[in-house]
Amino acid sequence: MLGMGRISRPRPGTRLALSLLAGVFALSGCTQGDPASSRESEEPAGAVMADYPWYASAEELIAASSLVIEGHVRGSWEDDVDLLTGPSGDDPEMNPCAGVPDCAAESGVMPVLIYEVAVSRTWSGADEQTVLVHTPRGTASDGPDLTVGEEYLLFLAGDASIAHPLNPDQAAYQVVGDIYVPTSEANTVTVALAALTG
Repeated sequence: MLGMGRISRPRPGTRLALSLLAGVFALSGCTQGDPASSRESEEPAGAVMADYPWYASAEELIAASSLVIEGHVRGSWEDDVDLLTGPSGDDPEMNPCAGVPDCAAESGVMPVLIYEVAVSRTWSGADEQTVLVHTPRGTASDGPDLTVGEEYLLFLAGDASIAHPLNPDQAAYQVVGDIYVPTSEANTVTVALAALTG
């Protein structure tokens, strides 16, 4: 199957998406900002849960997503993604080593599970036929786990070639008739059709 057992090099323009993916899921159990603004309970309320953003409503999920789709999972495979191929260019936004003497590129390979999703409906973002959803593996923030053959509503960042869930608990809802069922018991946010069409 495509990508199986090899190290993929990201396409130009995807370094930012991979950096975001690594940042969102890098360390389990860490909090950002004021510790009082984050909770580590079963029912979080606030801006941060562990090391990823937590959303209080469907409207917040939609606003944070660059792509909101419904789709059928056609397949999945494991791969290793090289997170940084080396700094280049003079722009400090794109290259943190720009102008810094003896600055070496960091590299690292992150194991990912890639889901191929056939899009049946686009609620927000670019209209795509197929989206590749990259989820990290080997961290406590893995997930969400999707089942091949099932239909899901997904809240994603990135684009069709390298999309990733907003967070492991709130980014996926199984489609059951006209109802969206969270795939994680920790997710208490209800998504209704009105929020998607609003």
